[in-house]
Amino acid sequence: MSLTNKYLLYALRENPFPRTGGAEIYRNKLGLLPIAAKVQSRAYETLRGLSESVHKQCIAFIVHGEWGVGKTHALFSYAKMLQERYGEDKVIFTYAAPAPIETSGLFSEIAMELYNSISKEPSLQDLAERLESFDLESFNDEECLINIISEIVKRDYILYIALDQLEQSVDELLTKPDGKSLLEKYSQKIEDFWRTIANKVGKNFTLGLSVYEASFPRLRRPTRLFIEIRLPILSGPEEVANLIKAYLDSARIELEELHKYGLSVAEVERISRIISENPCYPFSEDAIIALYELSGGIPRLVCKYASSALNHAANSQLLIITGSIVRGFLDPKYDRWYKLINRALRERIGDKFLSVVQRIIEVAQEKNLIELWPRKVEKKDIEKLGLKMGEYALPYQALLINGKTLVYISRRTSRKLHRSDVERVVSIALKLRRAGIKVSTIVILSMVNPSLDARALVSLIKGEHNIELIFAVIYPEPEDLGRVFFLNELLDGKIKAKEYNINVDDELRYILEEKFKIKIS
Repeated sequence: MSLTNKYLLYALRENPFPRTGGAEIYRNKLGLLPIAAKVQSRAYETLRGLSESVHKQCIAFIVHGEWGVGKTHALFSYAKMLQERYGEDKVIFTYAAPAPIETSGLFSEIAMELYNSISKEPSLQDLAERLESFDLESFNDEECLINIISEIVKRDYILYIALDQLEQSVDELLTKPDGKSLLEKYSQKIEDFWRTIANKVGKNFTLGLSVYEASFPRLRRPTRLFIEIRLPILSGPEEVANLIKAYLDSARIELEELHKYGLSVAEVERISRIISENPCYPFSEDAIIALYELSGGIPRLVCKYASSALNHAANSQLLIITGSIVRGFLDPKYDRWYKLINRALRERIGDKFLSVVQRIIEVAQEKNLIELWPRKVEKKDIEKLGLKMGEYALPYQALLINGKTLVYISRRTSRKLHRSDVERVVSIALKLRRAGIKVSTIVILSMVNPSLDARALVSLIKGEHNIELIFAVIYPEPEDLGRVFFLNELLDGKIKAKEYNINVDDELRYILEEKFKIKIS
């Protein structure tokens, strides 16, 4: 891709995040494979240690983990570690995926991949020609294959054979009538293959396997000799940030080179300053959190979602990717909320003075994007939200409409809305009552469903305080939506903007254009 590209805005040569195929796109360019610091560190420290000791002994390891955790990436990373330590020209990397089901097919696949690897090495041409003399597609001469491997190692090369996606062989074998016996023989053959080579050469040889977590326990025999390396999902936003940084660094243009691509001095200084403060630029801190929450900590999904968000942001030439933008680009339901808010606020800005709260809830109900609980609550019970706003307002997470309805914007974005969350809102309502404000309804807007304990408060609050408690499960980021509600109060003139030191027009333009990407200028 030309450096005069849409990613230049972020000092990137290209979009570095793989959308599909994972690490396999780096098969012939291992030097570009990102290895993130402090990500799945225990596993990668083990791989690093093995790569540093292979010149003294033969190594066998098996990587296992759930879908998308980076098993193929780990196999490739070990190859890169070998190249970095011993030199790219001294490492022969042979990769087969998925590993064939039959042992004969296994040797044939290794022979073909080995031929592709050594045929490029002038000093190994005689061995390549020996392999080429066979019909490699039906090759089944294990002894010949082991002799060629031994000869490669004796010529002072490091040989690494990686067999990926072993679960396909495991699962297919187990579908056969004598599946368990066949799998035992298959596992034994892999073990014997490695042991024979290890005994023959003594060092400079590695056999690496990968298998899906559910299939791993069935491979009984190889695990007796093979070092087990389990890859967990990412533990939190910090590991996601380290992964994002590693990929961005792999495509980052050196800052001193940026001026060559037509960027002004001011623009280069801006990018330099931002990257020094945020190495994950253009992803903001809340974008990293959103990527973690949406991906569930699965590295493949982190990369896929980051790729999509970066592509969309570059197309729109956005200077920063926030959590709202990530969710908006990746979640169809969230994207519909953008459109709803867009529609509601445009009507409000058009001097129709329509309640933002009322319009969003009405349209959300029409589109089935809002769930009201209890079920018996009818639309007329919500219409009170359309009453004239502004007799009283709390900080923007909680608003009082017409002195009767308390709307609370919950910050909680994961798990359940707890009983303690609801009790906190009820305590606010009771304080308002003691101040002479007759609160009769509480509406809790939240991104998550209420817990059973929280739901149990509905009848309790109704019986003890005669307050109607309504849960409205919505989807936009609560804090941003609450800010819009608060601004609506300001625009109605019911709250004095100067008391909050807020320029209403500037604040509204910021929240709409920066948070919701709705152009109003």
